[in-house]
Amino acid sequence: MACSSNWVVHVDVYVDPDGPKSKQVASRNVISKLLLDKTITIQQLVLVAGKYLTSNDNAIRARGLLLLAELLEDLANTPMEDTAIHSLTSFFSNRLQDWHSLRPALMGSIALVRRPKRVGAVQSEDAETLGRSIIEQLDVQALSQRDRMLSLELYDFLLTLHGSSMEPLGSELVLGIIAAIEEEKDPRCILIAFRLVEKLASLCPEPDGPFGENAEDIFDIVSRYFPISFNTPPDPRGITRDDLSSALLKVFTATPLFAPFCFPLLLEKLSSTLKTAKLDALNYMGHCALSYDHEALSEHAGDIWTGLKSEIFRLVDGVSDQKDTQILEEAFSCFARCIEASQKGRSTEDDIMGDFMKLVLEDDCVVGFLRRVKNELGQETDPGFGIKTYASTTDAQQQAVGRILGDAARASCTSCYIVTKTFLFSLLPSVELVSSKSSDHQSFQSVAAKGHSLCLEAGVSLTGLEAVICILEGARHLANVLADSSNSSSFDFAVKYWLDPVILAAPVLIDTFSRVVACGVVTTFLKLGVAGLQALASFPATLSPLSEDQLETVLTFLTSTFLDQTKGLEVKDQALGAILAASNLDEKCTDLHRQEFLSNREKEKVNVLNVVVPKLLDAVQEACSPEPLKSHLRALAALSACRESVRGNVLKALGQLVPSKLGQTLALADGSFEFAKVVMIYKCLSGEIIPFCEIGSVGQLAACDVVMDIWRSIGSLPQSIVYIAPDILLPLMEVIRVTVQRCPERLQEEILAKSLSVLQGRNSSEQNTKRSVFRSPSAEHMKGKEWLVALVGSVIVGLLPSVFFEEREIVLRLLVSTSVANLDPVVTDVAAQAAASILNKWNEKKPETEEGGSCTLNEAIIIAVDEGWMPITKQVRREDMPNSSSADDAEKSAARSIYALALAGKGLAMRGHSRTSDIAGAMLRLLESLGKPVAYSGTTDSLEMKDQSDKVSESRVGRAAVESFGLVVNEYASFLSKSQNSVIRPLYKQRFFTSILSPLIEAVRLDGNQLSRIWFYRSFACLLSGTPLGAVLTEGKRVFPLILEGLSTLCTYPEDSDYVLQLLLALSSFLVDESHGRSIAGEYVQSMVNRLVPVSQYQSSMMIRESALQCLAAIVGLSFPRVFPVKSQVMKAITIALDDKKRLVRKEAVRCREVWSAITST
Repeated sequence: MACSSNWVVHVDVYVDPDGPKSKQVASRNVISKLLLDKTITIQQLVLVAGKYLTSNDNAIRARGLLLLAELLEDLANTPMEDTAIHSLTSFFSNRLQDWHSLRPALMGSIALVRRPKRVGAVQSEDAETLGRSIIEQLDVQALSQRDRMLSLELYDFLLTLHGSSMEPLGSELVLGIIAAIEEEKDPRCILIAFRLVEKLASLCPEPDGPFGENAEDIFDIVSRYFPISFNTPPDPRGITRDDLSSALLKVFTATPLFAPFCFPLLLEKLSSTLKTAKLDALNYMGHCALSYDHEALSEHAGDIWTGLKSEIFRLVDGVSDQKDTQILEEAFSCFARCIEASQKGRSTEDDIMGDFMKLVLEDDCVVGFLRRVKNELGQETDPGFGIKTYASTTDAQQQAVGRILGDAARASCTSCYIVTKTFLFSLLPSVELVSSKSSDHQSFQSVAAKGHSLCLEAGVSLTGLEAVICILEGARHLANVLADSSNSSSFDFAVKYWLDPVILAAPVLIDTFSRVVACGVVTTFLKLGVAGLQALASFPATLSPLSEDQLETVLTFLTSTFLDQTKGLEVKDQALGAILAASNLDEKCTDLHRQEFLSNREKEKVNVLNVVVPKLLDAVQEACSPEPLKSHLRALAALSACRESVRGNVLKALGQLVPSKLGQTLALADGSFEFAKVVMIYKCLSGEIIPFCEIGSVGQLAACDVVMDIWRSIGSLPQSIVYIAPDILLPLMEVIRVTVQRCPERLQEEILAKSLSVLQGRNSSEQNTKRSVFRSPSAEHMKGKEWLVALVGSVIVGLLPSVFFEEREIVLRLLVSTSVANLDPVVTDVAAQAAASILNKWNEKKPETEEGGSCTLNEAIIIAVDEGWMPITKQVRREDMPNSSSADDAEKSAARSIYALALAGKGLAMRGHSRTSDIAGAMLRLLESLGKPVAYSGTTDSLEMKDQSDKVSESRVGRAAVESFGLVVNEYASFLSKSQNSVIRPLYKQRFFTSILSPLIEAVRLDGNQLSRIWFYRSFACLLSGTPLGAVLTEGKRVFPLILEGLSTLCTYPEDSDYVLQLLLALSSFLVDESHGRSIAGEYVQSMVNRLVPVSQYQSSMMIRESALQCLAAIVGLSFPRVFPVKSQVMKAITIALDDKKRLVRKEAVRCREVWSAITST
């Protein structure tokens, strides 16, 4: 079909209006391929299709033109001759007047206009001709939506790609676009219309140009869309209200020619009762002010300030909802933008303030506010007219004035200089302000001295204090922006000296805030004082107004406030927040700002690390009760989270503090504070500091040093210490575990060598890291010291698989024996986890230094499983137990063996070892034996003891056996996980579930003993809890009946609520799975209802009753012929649930009744 002699037929097929669409598309694709392969040319195609392009049949002519347009789209990046492009452009320009073929004409024109120059583009003359043609020939608003959008897109591409060619059209182009976009309603077309206006404004920026002459008419058209009220359901084309609003904002800010019409409109909308309109008006006003020049803003500055002030004062008196809060914040943002805009382009020192800033400073509310503060400070006895005017304002409005001054300070360097110079000292006890232009900056001492004396004598104005903090926070915000930016302000004077007033006021500010905190008893004053110190201390380093000594003073005072036990918790938390704010600031490297000051000042050396941290560490060491110690550790943890350098120092200091007293602490173990102190420190290290150390960082190295110090301290403990309380053993193990799991291989090997050295001889005198030959400790040596094995296990669980140690066989035997010993569960559990980790990470590849004879993985499994744990599990129901004491010990040992065996199965399953099936089979056999009776012989007393032994078996061994399958498939962060560097083969859970499912089902089928089946169902529920849902659904036909059987059996046992809930969750996953689960559940509707009805009345758990009702509601979506017959049965159960004592259950019952009531026989 692709031969050059046959392609003409494809043109005939495509232009046939009555032909099948599939054949038309296929023919078009063939022709397109021939053109792209250059088998034919576009000229040949036009010659062949010419009779269709000029046909008198409208439909055929339109089809021919559409073929040519679509092929031009395909050839967008294919080179074409200029003559061909010229001819095609002229042809399509003429066809724009043919309304029968208008759409393909527009498509072809767009395809030509979009062509890049590298492959041949439309020439300037042709683009102008095409533009003139669309202006003269098309009444865009009379067209359909699709044709309007194509017309506007053609305008858009002409202005974007051929803007210079459109300039000669002048007023014709502007008026043509005005006519094209006026009264447009479609959101897609409106977006394009907004872009056209924006591009027209940049193409013709002159006030006396074609756009300037028609600026009012254009703005009148686009302003009709403000505010955007696009509240229809979500547009399937992806256009949102935000898209339209952002595009309209670009139009409003496109040219200052809109200023005379824009500001009055926005001020009018500011008085609207529609909150969305207010919010948009404020947003647009701020951005327009920044986009226009300051002359355009000056004409409307008074009205804008009056409108903003009115809106701010109205809202601060009472915010009714979240929208009001947004309006208030947007009003302050608009205010800051207007100040910045009014100062742009100013070129003289006397003119830098700007018209808008002058209005603010001269306003009655600001003047009255300042006089009110001075009157409160006793500096002005005659408040005058301003204070009388301001007296009618509320406290909230007073605070708003302070916020206004703060936002003015953050607007620009110029406004910050003006506000701080004008108001900072006026709002505090009066201090003589030295001009910042003076070269004499030695006034620090005089200012400070005068400030000190006045602060002692004069009071402090709460209103003024709040305003000062707002101003400082505004200056700090501006400093952060400047420190992160490479852009400088437009006026050098402001750049050089903008922070001078704050620098001059720093001594009195520090003194005032400190005295407020030190002498204040009202929480409001205390919090303001701390907030002021925080504002001063949290400036970026290169733009800080504080000297090194001043910063140290502030940090020291904040630390003292935090450590002061007489201060309330709220104030202490704020002081800690201030310290954190100061510590969060990284050193900035820019030198664009305040070079004159920075060159005369030594680079800051004072920081949180060398001022705050030492004091907190001293406080930890001197703490005498739990609550202060907890607070100090919390502060250290918070500071450690901020800076890696702080983290390393804290770890080092705390690590040295505890091991030195470890021996004394372990000897106490009596609930004394010293004992509790060590426990709290280790918990802080393991839970809040070490986990956040970055790999390879200083903090991680410090954590490794802490662990090594712990082992050295343990190695030097006296032999008399043979027991460690679990209260301290657990934190110790956690510190070791979280540290080792993140260490590189080299450090792990060093820690492991040290731990094994201590385990063998508990001798820390050897300083070399070379490991000596490890010999298995004797039973007598380890008696009472099994806690050492647990600590070594904490090292082993986090090792990398590549860490090889020759002693692993001996260590494995020691861990196995410890895991089943009659010891504290803390010790036995960690020993089992470590043994399973060794099996999981067993490295078969021997290093070159290893001698022959090391056992293989299979031999290690025999040691741990076949010789260690498995024989003990087989003794669970032996008859030759002489007394209840030995029976109890045997049951405990068996339960520990089952736990260890399950962990071994998990570790081997994770690496894909075949022995996993043997362990799973042993678990199944154990479950089967739990329900079988045992024939006991002996006296009546012995029979009673055996009956008690059976109950112990159910409570200990039974639960351990039931949870064994859950151990294999569930995730645990502290062992056998990715975070513990375990070997994990993909999909190991799915493979284990599939392998165990058939034996489990077969065991249930063959076991006729109801007692045995209960254990199988419990174990099955645990297995489902960690198995991925996809694996469960894949085996749905076999799993679903077992779920129903389990529900039917376990719902009669109140103690099995966890298992019942898990089965319900699995059942619900079938009911909501559209692809596979629902089809399986649909076959068991009657069975499900029979099980779920009694479960919906399960009294031991509200969650189970609620879940059962949810499942009943989901059944409605299954096959109607199977659902409808059970309606009456379900409705009876719902009636009972409606009287449930729990509201959530009753609510779910109502919903369930609604969905079932909707089912009718018709």
